[in-house]
Amino acid sequence: MNNEKLAQKIISENLDDPTQLSVIQAQEKNVIVEAPAGYGKTYTMVSMIQYWMAKDYIKNYKKVLCLSFSVSAARRMKESVGLAFEGKSPELADKVFATNFHGLCRGILRKYGYLVGLRDIDKYTNLGTTQATAYKSLDSESLAIVNTFESGISNANVSEKMLDSMIFNYNKVIRNGFLCRSELPYNSIITFVLELFYKFNDVLSFYRDYFVAICVDEFQDTNMLGLSLIHKLVGKENKFIAFGDSMQEVYGFLGAMPDLISQETLNTESKYVRLKINHRFHTNRLMRTLDANFRSFRENPQSQYSLPVTGIQALHGTTIPEEADKISSLINRMLERNSDNRIAVLVYQKGRNTDALINKLSFNLDEQNIKLFDATFDENSSIVVDFQERVALMYQEKFASRPIMKLEIDEFIDEISHELSNTRYLDSLVNLLRAFLSGAAMKVRSRHRSEFIIDTLLSNSLRQSIGDVKLPVTVSKIHGSKGLEWDYVIIANFEQGEFPNYYDSRAIGFQQGENQLIVTKDNIAAVREFVNKFYVGFTRAKHGVFVAFSDTRYAGSQLQRTQVCCLATLHFIELRELS
Repeated sequence: MNNEKLAQKIISENLDDPTQLSVIQAQEKNVIVEAPAGYGKTYTMVSMIQYWMAKDYIKNYKKVLCLSFSVSAARRMKESVGLAFEGKSPELADKVFATNFHGLCRGILRKYGYLVGLRDIDKYTNLGTTQATAYKSLDSESLAIVNTFESGISNANVSEKMLDSMIFNYNKVIRNGFLCRSELPYNSIITFVLELFYKFNDVLSFYRDYFVAICVDEFQDTNMLGLSLIHKLVGKENKFIAFGDSMQEVYGFLGAMPDLISQETLNTESKYVRLKINHRFHTNRLMRTLDANFRSFRENPQSQYSLPVTGIQALHGTTIPEEADKISSLINRMLERNSDNRIAVLVYQKGRNTDALINKLSFNLDEQNIKLFDATFDENSSIVVDFQERVALMYQEKFASRPIMKLEIDEFIDEISHELSNTRYLDSLVNLLRAFLSGAAMKVRSRHRSEFIIDTLLSNSLRQSIGDVKLPVTVSKIHGSKGLEWDYVIIANFEQGEFPNYYDSRAIGFQQGENQLIVTKDNIAAVREFVNKFYVGFTRAKHGVFVAFSDTRYAGSQLQRTQVCCLATLHFIELRELS
């Protein structure tokens, strides 16, 4: 098929969704796309890149740079592009370079890091949970520089202009205090690239010329470091397309810029497009209505306009163990109906109540021979970081001369299980590692495979393979479920004190024992942030969502009575208890 016919085919395939078509054919230099969950974001993005190629916009050696906040989003983009070009010319897929912000910067520093004092980036230890300990060796002036800079990033209260003025002093401290010990703080992977671009315009010009179009996924998750990097890479001749969803802003605690989609649209005079057809829930009236209701409520929480009442099926226990019993019974029924169903039990936070729920749920499911994958671990905990570092070392020793093959994975996993001491999450981490290695063996070319595996492990990114674990039941925190999908989702611990938790409750202004959600001008931002979390949770489901709650919960070491989550008091929500 020639290029013009391909372009016309792409257009004809999108005539039933005018908003998707307007993105695919956009002539504007900068486009910001509001892309809610299930509205065809990935399809639109891939079709847009295909259209660019059909129109011969991506010429010669040049590439489209697809960037995201997380490794998992980058991998989904890469796989989606690969599937789109399957059976066609493989060089088309090679014209797309998909990675996350840190992955891009590590690649740049491998080539040009020596210009800013960073030689052989792969020899440095990435500081994660050990970062705070490492900072203790700094003098008071250096420590103040580092703390001011990193708190500004994590609290999203530093402007791009302020960042530009702080970055050189920050990097100087990193060079003097960390590189000499072969240590590299996480943020500095990006800050050294920003310094490189400031000082060496020819290097920046090369990347602007090489990446003629920049496509950012999960744009709402971007922090100021990522935003500054994007602004440097986007020159006068580059296209810039960002896909994001304001209702999936849940990474504020990691420094994601608040209301970034609106702010970037205003500041850059970008074209704004909102995708308007929910393809995932097109034939599912209940889920489609739930999605529309919460989006309307989030846009104007103080409005009293009438919304269609949505019935959500609920599991109600008098105690946490009884709640877990009802969840396990529901899971058993769903798997008896269809053994291929994949089910997620999502919680908002870790703690005694979540542990009690998981322990009872695990016991129940184990008796029914149903496998559960516990993904509630903290990815920055020493157990998780140490596991990945040990596996990376063992992999390097065993596969120094060639990459791992699919038939060798089980044997390698057995060696790891035998070598490492047993911990609560060891089984989950081993299952996750097996899924990751199997995916790498099937999807990553042999010449790149070992580098991909080592990079993932040393950047503490193993968690991003949760979607590849094939066990029937996954328990995860809502934050950790972002970007993933299951057939059914059960949002557990759906009671005040757990959802919302203590900090959300304080921000919203709840007093002890209250669960009536009243929105005022003082708490509207906190309400929106809280609603986002529920939205992210229920939109992980392809077919249906349930909530589960109990009448009691632990507060410290004491059991106390509680009430159902305040969202159940909204005028458009009706909980319908399952027996």
